[in-house]
Amino acid sequence: MTQQTFLKINDKSYTINRWGTREQIKNLPKIGSVFAVPVAHALQGGSIFSSDSPQDITSDQYNIIPTALQMLFNQMEEEGTEELFDILLTGVKYQKESVTLDTFEDIGALLQVVAKVLEVNYNSLFTGKGLWDSLKTMVPITQQTTQSKQP
Repeated sequence: MTQQTFLKINDKSYTINRWGTREQIKNLPKIGSVFAVPVAHALQGGSIFSSDSPQDITSDQYNIIPTALQMLFNQMEEEGTEELFDILLTGVKYQKESVTLDTFEDIGALLQVVAKVLEVNYNSLFTGKGLWDSLKTMVPITQQTTQSKQP
């Protein structure tokens, strides 16, 4: 059974159907290649995402945002922005109809839905142990492989 999450934005209620693990894995390289570097850059100044409001961000954190956004937009352009959003909107419904970019009257609502889709499908990567444990294993192996190849 598909897990569903409901999101209300203004007067509209969206249903977000969680992707299965196979779909999450299939979409991960494309989504990760767009978001990973800009988000990592944004986190360098401390967690700007822990603030509920942009007014709570320190000036050092605020100065990182333009570069992170530029990186994000460059990655989105390289990967194909419309294709990326088509992937992210897979499984999202409004009034039992599939959602497309044309469903949204403004970009703010679109971005809220996309943020929820990312949370529903990939939040466990960052809140659970799976990704961290994998990285702790892969980094030393990669370092050993690189060192063994050096003359």
